[in-house]
Amino acid sequence: MDIVTMIARKKMNTATKFGVFCSMIILVTNLSLIDITKAQEDYLGYSYIIDAYIYNNHTVNLNNLSVIQSQESYFPSSGTGYQIEEYSSEGLLFEGNLEVSFDEEVTFFPGESNESQKAPLRSQSEKAWIFIRVPGFSNATKLALTYDGTTLIEASLRDYICDKDKICELGESSYICPEDCGPVKERGNETKDRKSLLSQYGLGLMILIFIVILLTAYFMKKRRVK
Repeated sequence: MDIVTMIARKKMNTATKFGVFCSMIILVTNLSLIDITKAQEDYLGYSYIIDAYIYNNHTVNLNNLSVIQSQESYFPSSGTGYQIEEYSSEGLLFEGNLEVSFDEEVTFFPGESNESQKAPLRSQSEKAWIFIRVPGFSNATKLALTYDGTTLIEASLRDYICDKDKICELGESSYICPEDCGPVKERGNETKDRKSLLSQYGLGLMILIFIVILLTAYFMKKRRVK
């Protein structure tokens, strides 16, 4: 076996390995695209607004629940035991920690005595106000406010968002307002179609890579003959 033949075979093996590697990358990318596409379909870019009072005895008074075209609030990585949770009929969609404090700073006005003067005085309030934006998902059905895993209050999105005016508006969906948005469509068919499309796309790329490998091998062989 001459040196030219060895070099040609080495290049062919390298091209083949490259083709196999690219094919594996394409398959992994397809699976990722399926999950990403599904997540992007579920999150619709609006937020549910919760306006409520939380009392220091762990009771809640929900003032209002509405919807707005806006990003969700910031939710800290750790909290005070209070959490907001969002559910679909199938389970939990989102949960976020809440910063809830019942401390109030006492303000002193001119003429009033404050012997400490070194630090502001604080007192305990009986309630804390929260005004937060929770991300809206297409299949969300209810929100819940919990404390250390115990549900304090649940709010059905249908009761607050669906106005039944035959117009599918912001925040409404087939899951909470079929009167306005129509019946729930079968997600299984949509997912199946999406997977089929991505599989066809990946198959086409793999065929293209295979053709490139064959052409590379052909031209190398032709060059070796010369």
